Amino acid sequence: MGILTDTKRSGDISSLNARLVPIARFIYESMGDVVSGPAKQKGKQMDKGKIFVMVLSLGVVCFIGGCMIAAVGAGAAGTVAYVRGDLEAVEAASLDKVYAATEAAVRKLELTVTKKSKDALSGVVVVRDAEDKKITIKLTSTAEGMTKISIRIGIFGNETKSRLIYEQMKREL
Repeated sequence: MGILTDTKRSGDISSLNARLVPIARFIYESMGDVVSGPAKQKGKQMDKGKIFVMVLSLGVVCFIGGCMIAAVGAGAAGTVAYVRGDLEAVEAASLDKVYAATEAAVRKLELTVTKKSKDALSGVVVVRDAEDKKITIKLTSTAEGMTKISIRIGIFGNETKSRLIYEQMKREL
């Protein structure tokens, strides 16, 4: 899922192209022996160009199709993904309700609040844990009654702690 995730996050198909073209080129070049060998017998010559296009098309369909499925799923309520150190989720609740649930979860988990702010479109709660790791919880209103949640712990993230915080937030909703 690394290839899909990177492409989805960057929103740039060129990064996918950069990964697929060298693979397809290698296959194309390695087909030289196969194409010039027994396939030429009795007028059954394989066209390297056709093989190249087939392999490239198959790769693009597989990878792009997966991206579309992941992108569609990312908009659904209840979807949770841990991507590049961030736990990202979408909840079917208003920004106000999710913000209140975030404050309650932080209190129950005994985290120290260092900053919190909210407006009609977004909210941020920054806390520190017992290990003095910075935890940033970002909330964004995505549609009427839908809120995107992003939880980041420290520089590199911590999936286990992020999921614990998220589960506590869900219990408070």
